[in-house]
Amino acid sequence: MRHKKTKTVSIAGCCGYIGTHMTRAALRLGMRVYGIDPFMRDEFRDHPQFEDVKTVAEFCDRDSDMYYLALQPNHRTPYLDRLVPDGRPIFSEKPMSRARDPEACDALVQVLAEHPATMVYNFLLIHNPITEHMVRFLRVHRDVRITYMKALAEKNRESRRNMRNQKFMEPIQYQESIHGLSVMITLLGEVAHFHTGDFEAVFPGGVIGVGESESYDAPSSDYDAIPDGQFYGTLTGAGFRADVMTNFKRLDRSGFPTLPQKLFVVSGQADGMPFEMEADYQRGQEFLRINGEPVALAAFEPYEYVWQKVLGGGDPSRPYVPADEHLAALTYRLSATLWQASFTGDELLIDSAEKLKAVSLGYRDAFDKEQLPMYRRRPAKEWVERHMIDPVVDAVEGLRKKVKRGDPAGRPNRPG
Repeated sequence: MRHKKTKTVSIAGCCGYIGTHMTRAALRLGMRVYGIDPFMRDEFRDHPQFEDVKTVAEFCDRDSDMYYLALQPNHRTPYLDRLVPDGRPIFSEKPMSRARDPEACDALVQVLAEHPATMVYNFLLIHNPITEHMVRFLRVHRDVRITYMKALAEKNRESRRNMRNQKFMEPIQYQESIHGLSVMITLLGEVAHFHTGDFEAVFPGGVIGVGESESYDAPSSDYDAIPDGQFYGTLTGAGFRADVMTNFKRLDRSGFPTLPQKLFVVSGQADGMPFEMEADYQRGQEFLRINGEPVALAAFEPYEYVWQKVLGGGDPSRPYVPADEHLAALTYRLSATLWQASFTGDELLIDSAEKLKAVSLGYRDAFDKEQLPMYRRRPAKEWVERHMIDPVVDAVEGLRKKVKRGDPAGRPNRPG
């Protein structure tokens, strides 16, 4: 019997929020893990399949099947400077770049074109069996036209006691809306078979972006520009509309405590007949319905599933559109369009790739001109807020435990 080679992965940022989940998943799958993080967890350091790596050079010199960068964009550069010229297989978190550094997207696309390295981005909703079921449905029809999509993602993170808020946060359009945009482009690609780097192929005739947003009330440790924490907007193209709604704030638009959900809807015509697919990607409450009929989803652990798909090699169930640097660049620029539309309050017409790139400069320009609201250092007050009871947050937590959606004794269902 042939011995199966143990997969080996190197993970930078292995003890961050996503990095921790992905490291634990890799270890559960029996992988050998090399990890680097300034705040190393004892659970990893003491694991027999884990090795604590101390330097970037040591990390990049490992002979791994995949090099995963679970890092903020501004911390990836020293790793990319080594891994890309060495032709390594790279797996990276999104977004592709910070909102204030849009040119970095073009620079990375260019350098990847000049070297044999491969890049895959961790768009969690793409590396998911729900999306694979949607792809299969589209593939069994010869003539498909998608006319509407909706991506609604909500989670309550707006607490000064939430330690994730002590780390830098990009505006929510770049941080979270980008996941819904990635699925939209993936499904459109199944229908049109376009190259993800070609904006004009994705949206022939252009797209109009509108939106509105609210700022986030939780401080970044960087004391930087206050990001948007809630966004509602629309992208409209020729015969196509996409609603994008994302919220990290305590309350939703109806004034109810924000409940976690990752809803996605896609509808259109398939071989002359109308269709609709509805899904929730939220962990623990996943479902998929196609034309009202539930689709059986086998039990899966999301982070283990990502590793299996990324390291699985050739897979006929993979979407036509790869989750590579071209998809990352396009979704980044669409995120920038949504941010710009909400910042200016204007209706933005994007009718070329050049116009899309120009719009992506908007955040950086506003930051440089000091037009963005900024956090101020308030160490004494922030210590009190972090360590004392926050009545608003505690009320939300209590309601979440006691009130079920649609419970007549509680609050009514919220609008979709």
